[in-house]
Amino acid sequence: MPEPGAPATPADRPDPAAPPALGDVAARLATRAELAKLAHELDLAPDELAFLADEPAEALRALRTDVATSLAARHEARLRRVAGLAGVLPPGLAARAAQQAGPVVGARVASALDPDDAVRLAGRLPLDFLAELTLSLDTAGVQRVVPGLDPALVTAVGRRLLDEGEHLVLGRLVSAVPPEAALAVVEHADPAALLQVALLVDDRSVLPGLVRELPVDALRTVLAACHDHGTETDALTLLTALDAPGRGRVLTCLASLPVEHRAGFLTVAAELGAWSEVLPGLPHVDDATLRTLLEPPAGPAALAGVSAAARAVGDTATVARLDAVGP
Repeated sequence: MPEPGAPATPADRPDPAAPPALGDVAARLATRAELAKLAHELDLAPDELAFLADEPAEALRALRTDVATSLAARHEARLRRVAGLAGVLPPGLAARAAQQAGPVVGARVASALDPDDAVRLAGRLPLDFLAELTLSLDTAGVQRVVPGLDPALVTAVGRRLLDEGEHLVLGRLVSAVPPEAALAVVEHADPAALLQVALLVDDRSVLPGLVRELPVDALRTVLAACHDHGTETDALTLLTALDAPGRGRVLTCLASLPVEHRAGFLTVAAELGAWSEVLPGLPHVDDATLRTLLEPPAGPAALAGVSAAARAVGDTATVARLDAVGP
C-alpha cells in the first residue's frame, strides 16, 4: 500500500460517477498512513497488511500501540537490566557498547533508559548510527528521549532521515519537538517530501503550529507542487487538520499562485464536496484574496459551493460577504 501522494492503484481510484466526500478520502489516506506505521512496527512490507485496508485509522492506531507495547513487554525485564547497566557506565563506554549491539537493540535500550541517560548516550553516538537507531525507536521512545536532545542534533538526524526518504519516522520525530526544531529539519526539504511528512505525523495537533510558522514561500511551493504532481487531495486532507487561521493562510497562499493552480485546487475541492472544510478559513482572508479565489474558471463553482456550505450552518455573515465580493 503506497504512502499518501503515491500513484493510486485501480482499487484506490474512486468511481468518477460518484466522487467521494473529502471525509471519505481523508479517512482512506489516514488508514493508508496508519498501515504504513503498523508495517514499520512489525518490520513488514505495507502490502502484507493490505487485508486491513478497510479498517478505520483509529482502530489501526490502537492496534499499533498494542503491538508496540507487547513487543516491548516481551523483553522489558532484560532491557531494564541492560539499561540499568548502561546508566552507570561512562558515557563513552556505553556508546561503544550500543554500537556493538546494533541500532535495533540500541533503540530498545534507549527506550528503557532514564531520559537523561538516553540524552547523554545520544550525544556520544555517531550521526549515522543515531539515524539508524531512530528508525527502530518506537513512538514512546521518541516522546521520552527526543525532546531532551540538543536541537542541533535533532536537526542533523532529521535531515539525514529526510535525505533517506524516511518520511514515516520523521513524522514521529516532528511530533515530539517544538515547531522551530521541526521546521529546521525540513527547511530545505523537497515540497512533496514536506507534504508527506506532514501527512504522516503521529500527532496531528502539531500541524497548526507548523503551518503557522512555515515561511510563506515554502507553503506556496508545497501547494504548487501539489498541482504539478496531481496531489491536491493530499493538500485538502492536510487542510482538515488545521485550525481556522491555518486554513486562511493556505487559502491566501493559494490565491497568490497562477490561475491554473487555483483552478486545480478548487476543482478537486468541488469534486470532493470539500467546501465545509474551506469555509472556516474564509474569515482569515481579506476581500482582495477572496475575490481572486472566486475568479473564473473555477471561482463561480467555488462561490456556489462555499455559499451553500455557509447557508447549511447558518453563517449569514459569510453568505452576505460572498454576495458582496463575488463576481
